[in-house]
Amino acid sequence: MAQNFDVVVVGAGPGGYVAAIRSAQLGKKTAIIEREFMGGVCLNIGCIPSKALISAGHFLHRLQTQSSEMGITAKNVSVDMAQTQKWKQSVCDRMSGGVDQLLKGNGVTIFKGEANFKTTTELTVKMSDGKTESITAKNFVIATGSRPIEIPGFKFDENLVCSSTGALAQSAVPKSLVVIGGGYIGLEIGGMYANFGTKVTVVERTRRSFKVSLIQSAFASLNAVSRRTVLSS
Repeated sequence: MAQNFDVVVVGAGPGGYVAAIRSAQLGKKTAIIEREFMGGVCLNIGCIPSKALISAGHFLHRLQTQSSEMGITAKNVSVDMAQTQKWKQSVCDRMSGGVDQLLKGNGVTIFKGEANFKTTTELTVKMSDGKTESITAKNFVIATGSRPIEIPGFKFDENLVCSSTGALAQSAVPKSLVVIGGGYIGLEIGGMYANFGTKVTVVERTRRSFKVSLIQSAFASLNAVSRRTVLSS
């Protein structure tokens, strides 16, 4: 027998979980469905892990370039990327766990599984434990987020050719890195690895002077740590 709700949100990322919480606060019987991570891409394999690693990179950069000004001598500073990844994951886990508690605390019913619509008012959820639940609702919010796209000839293996997800999960600092695309995601990842000592090259198709100058400005302050080249082609 199907469970009935006023509002069902598909996707527990920042868009989805906030919508579910607000819906419940307004007195609606609310459920949320998530097949992977509570908090979605942002909290688990996107925004939060990138900011954690960027923070670690900034910390290393300051040790190498600014500590002497404060009278602090730091010798033989090295990066154990495997340990850095464990620390990053602990940050993500705390954030994701916090979302879970926020949802429960506001009375939102959580379904961990994959949703498939049967009609405009009913869907099924293949639960992570293998069971299937049927759900009906008056209103649905679809907040399923995004996925990285592959460029022809650059199939992701998350080792030599990485999506943003794989780039944030490396257990060692690469000696060199080519970032295809000079948008904010590419520049964040490139800048993070540059601070860790990687030689970074950014390849950007757009020739607009504003975007090229933005890329150059983003990397200019890091030249003392490692070389990097910006290409427009």
